[in-house]
Amino acid sequence: MRIYHPWLLVADDDPIFRETVQQVLEAEGYRTLLASTGEEAVALARQQEVHVLLLDFHMPRLTGLEAFRLVRQVKHNVPCILMSGAIDPETVEQARREAVFEILTKPFSARQLSTVVRNALTQKYGF
Repeated sequence: MRIYHPWLLVADDDPIFRETVQQVLEAEGYRTLLASTGEEAVALARQQEVHVLLLDFHMPRLTGLEAFRLVRQVKHNVPCILMSGAIDPETVEQARREAVFEILTKPFSARQLSTVVRNALTQKYGF
């Protein structure tokens, strides 16, 4: 399946970080949906077409990994990129078992972000 204008869902409880990620991705030609909580991300993913999830691991009430598990119940094969400033080895192992595509450690560069998103789209959709 070829996708020409993929939708990326960005969820992070830090509005400045979330909007910065949005600007980087939209400059690359991607369309973005923004969520400030894991719950909001799950609701958006259930309502909209989403090709890649970019979820902050540390969000209140529902972590990025927990949100990914819920989204995957509806969108079984959507790639997920977890973002975190600090992540312990146990969580990394858990993310790998859950088939998270990649973990980006904050701070990361615009180039790193673009590369990981492009790789996720290429591997999943041949984009």
